[in-house]
Amino acid sequence: MLLLMALITPLGRADAAVSMLCTGYSACASGGYSDGGYAKKQGTSYWAMYTGTNCTNYVAYRLVTTNGMPNLRPAAGVGNARDWGTTMASITNSTPTVGSVAWWGSGVGGNHVAYVEKVVSSTEIWVSESNWSGAFDWRKITKTGSGWPQGFIHFADKATTPTTPTPAPAKPMTISQAPEMSGIPTVGVPLSVGSGTWSPASSATTYSYQWMLDRRAVSGGTSSTFTPTEAMLGRSLSVKVTAKRSGYTTTSTTVHGVDVWPVTLRQQQAPTISGSPQVGQRLSVSSGVWFPQPDEHAYRWLANGVVITGATGASFTPTAAHRGQKVTAEVTARHPDYDQVVARTVPTAAVAP
Repeated sequence: MLLLMALITPLGRADAAVSMLCTGYSACASGGYSDGGYAKKQGTSYWAMYTGTNCTNYVAYRLVTTNGMPNLRPAAGVGNARDWGTTMASITNSTPTVGSVAWWGSGVGGNHVAYVEKVVSSTEIWVSESNWSGAFDWRKITKTGSGWPQGFIHFADKATTPTTPTPAPAKPMTISQAPEMSGIPTVGVPLSVGSGTWSPASSATTYSYQWMLDRRAVSGGTSSTFTPTEAMLGRSLSVKVTAKRSGYTTTSTTVHGVDVWPVTLRQQQAPTISGSPQVGQRLSVSSGVWFPQPDEHAYRWLANGVVITGATGASFTPTAAHRGQKVTAEVTARHPDYDQVVARTVPTAAVAP
């Protein structure tokens, strides 16, 4: 340490375009200008510098105690103040930052370093400094004069800049019981969906809904209830439930699609009679096409609009009693979930002899 100390030359007061803010430990402390505790620690050597009132020991002290650097000289050339900026050229530039070192080399106000306390603008800084055989002070330096620092050394000034803490990663939410859809997916009949049960359970969890038709979002379908329309008949309806809670990952699940059914059985193709309307010639009737598909069909035949007793099958053979009459057939479609529906065929021509 003695050899390193011997390399340090006495430093003169740095001249600059300045406004002195305070001078002396007591006066500065009274004015609210801190020395960072150096008044009580100036008898200790930092970075192997001379102790007492001098610029290098003070700045080294601040870099160790304020900026968190180790009490170990960062490079052999960081001894005499005029050498700091050239030795540390890789981290020296013209941009002042709080916690950086204002450095004057061999030019005006040379052989000096100070600690940057405040950056008002790119042309105004406030520094604290301890001067060889002089006093501790704070001063405001503006770039309008000839004493602006030759450079700013950024040893560890970021350590003094408050950083935004990295938020903890969001925790996942899990589904304890999947949401369920309630109601029959029928045109004009409201459906509803529950939120399900999520873990961890909390009243702070909010839920949102999106109904989808054939996997595409339905405009305006964002409530827990939904009523299918005629245009949705036969298409697949599903709903996405999203759980949201602060501090947790927003999670969604989808209640699988169900087909939209009509209120009653829908006739898609009317029943028709085939065969020749003639005495002794069998006539047959098709059941027609329905949606949904009926579980069963019932039949009856009519002659000139009058029900023919016993004619209850899918075929009928006219007799001489029906000669000259027009024959029709009625098909009744039945499904356990719907009211039965009756469809009548177009009348045949008059039964020929």
